[in-house]
Amino acid sequence: MQGHPNQMHDQIVGGRYHVVRLLGEGGMGAVYEARHTDTGRRVALKVIVTEALAQGSGIVERFQREAKASGSIDSKHVVAVLDAGIDEATRSPFMVMEYLQGEDVHQFVSRVGILAPELALRIVAQACLGLQQAHEAGIVHRDIKSANMFLSRRDGSEVVLKLLDFGIAKVRPNPYAIGEDKRLTRTGTMLGSPLYMSPEQARGTKDLDGRSDIWSLGIVLYELLSGATPNGHRESIGELILAICAEPTLPLQNRAPWVSPQIAALVHKALSIEPDGRFQSAAEMYAAIAALLPEGTAIHESMLVPISSAMRSSRGARQKPRGSSLRWVLPLIGASALAGGLALYRTPPPDAIETDLPPAARAQSTAGTATSAGTAVSSAGTASSAQVSVATATPRPNPPAMPAAVVRPTRTTLTPDAAVAPPAPLPPQAKAAGAIVEKPPF
Repeated sequence: MQGHPNQMHDQIVGGRYHVVRLLGEGGMGAVYEARHTDTGRRVALKVIVTEALAQGSGIVERFQREAKASGSIDSKHVVAVLDAGIDEATRSPFMVMEYLQGEDVHQFVSRVGILAPELALRIVAQACLGLQQAHEAGIVHRDIKSANMFLSRRDGSEVVLKLLDFGIAKVRPNPYAIGEDKRLTRTGTMLGSPLYMSPEQARGTKDLDGRSDIWSLGIVLYELLSGATPNGHRESIGELILAICAEPTLPLQNRAPWVSPQIAALVHKALSIEPDGRFQSAAEMYAAIAALLPEGTAIHESMLVPISSAMRSSRGARQKPRGSSLRWVLPLIGASALAGGLALYRTPPPDAIETDLPPAARAQSTAGTATSAGTAVSSAGTASSAQVSVATATPRPNPPAMPAAVVRPTRTTLTPDAAVAPPAPLPPQAKAAGAIVEKPPF
């Protein structure tokens, strides 16, 4: 097999797979579109490049482990491995997988941007189904990330999420096996993509279980909802590892305020530093997601769009006025209270002064005294000089507080020949002097 991936074009691999074109390449190998020479079936052919083979036998073991792990999982949400072997001409390993049309989730998010919460939940829900099958087969993926999750377009408009690259998967050892190689799971080995690693994986813990994949899937969901991984801003691998192992994840709603509290709580449960605080299985996480998706977890091609601007801003728009309005309401309340206090301070005390009414007002007073609060008329008594008590300039202590305004009518003395007439409107000066109105002192 040639060193450069592009030199594989038109070659026959394994005696039966004709290479058509290069689909993609990485540090270890390359993936090609190929066809079976006998059946004509279209397949994806993964091979190891010569440079990777020169690095040691660990690459070959990893490659063979991927083929074995993927081939043992029966799920439509895990890429199917159809064949594997070693090319006789080059002695290089190869693996044949089902051919997928579409793009991986990392490419999709890089192209369209942040996803709507419903679409993000559906993608991760389908990943949970694939992970559950892997875990039940005794396989921990250990490299769950958006680049290893593929949106496969099928006939019609259906889109199916498939898990890829079980190259560093940990197959739980068979307790009855004799002489099984333990080198690939030794303590202190850190394998995987650091941004998606669980705390126990970052510490090099030997006995990883499926809850490590749950953490990684929580990072993917955080990424789909906010557009970034929680620790993508870390500047060094050491700082990243310390943050993963010791610091709580930055609240999702700080970066994506349009995400509901229920979804945010689900994400942070998956990202609990302690494994016991997470979902204890992929099935449990799937059930929690499905409860938020009453219309199911199926994905259709029409859904593969970014979050709408209205959805992205609507929840934030409802939250912002609460803080901004308080900045105006509180000063207004304070100003109103101050103005009320000044008005009460300027109200004169209800004290009285005495004065004699002029003749014109005295004649009018025979009809009684009228005020805005009520009218009081005395129909008995003898004539005498009419005197009406009004406010006096002599200060007195304020009367005790009363629950409402109190009106004290004055007594008017009539002359013998005066007749009692129906109440009549008084001139302003008499109306002002007709009664003592006491206000509560507040």
